Amino acid sequence: MVSISLCMIVKNEEMVLERCLESIHDLVDEIIIVDTGSTDDTKSIAAKYTRLIYDFSWVDDFSKARNFAFSKATGDYIYSCDADEVLDDVNRNRFLQLKEVLMPEVEIVQMKYVENGLQSVLNSNWEYRPKLYKRLRTFKWIDPIHETVRTEPVVFDSDIEILHMPESLPQSDHGGGGLYQEIQHSLRIMPHGIRNKSRVGGGDKQGTVIEAVPDPGIIPWLDIPLHVYGQPFLHRLHHFVHTPADLMDDADVGTFP
Repeated sequence: MVSISLCMIVKNEEMVLERCLESIHDLVDEIIIVDTGSTDDTKSIAAKYTRLIYDFSWVDDFSKARNFAFSKATGDYIYSCDADEVLDDVNRNRFLQLKEVLMPEVEIVQMKYVENGLQSVLNSNWEYRPKLYKRLRTFKWIDPIHETVRTEPVVFDSDIEILHMPESLPQSDHGGGGLYQEIQHSLRIMPHGIRNKSRVGGGDKQGTVIEAVPDPGIIPWLDIPLHVYGQPFLHRLHHFVHTPADLMDDADVGTFP
């Protein structure tokens, strides 16, 4: 049976972290938690499940934080997980069955990322996402005549379903919650070309997202707190800021709010 390292990056996830870890902790061989600056009980919750907790100074780069987490792993495979993801009993069994029979030739396992009732980050109810990665990759020559090194990974599409269950909104004067924080972080660090998307609704609102965010709880073009519009608006805005302008279609171009 292969060994699996769970790698997570977290910040202020006390509302969802225990639920996540409770659903996966006994299916993996080590748990690595990288905290990017929590001010709540996130690290104390993580400590119930692992001693491998590391601090990482946030530098506005998710990839650097995830690479740091991966660098601490020692298992045959690495399972990358977010704190608002959950495996139910059916999919815990599927995960364990996969672990028992996974062939070493497989380098990436994709799993179904499922929206739990409310579509918050997808345009559909589910999609395949790469979630389990072989930690050390070997290369092999293929083809008997025109021999070449295989560079494409061997990918297996599993039947495991991961439930995406973000915490409820709002929870503070500015909406609160992980989705709200992710939206605001995206608005702050988006590359200039994406931040100034041209397709933003109609009328005098066209092209006005987001030139500056003087107050992280304010919609700039209206100067009104985000929480006034509630969760549906936040989910639409989340989808908008994560969709490059050249990939947006007419369905994405509603009127905000």
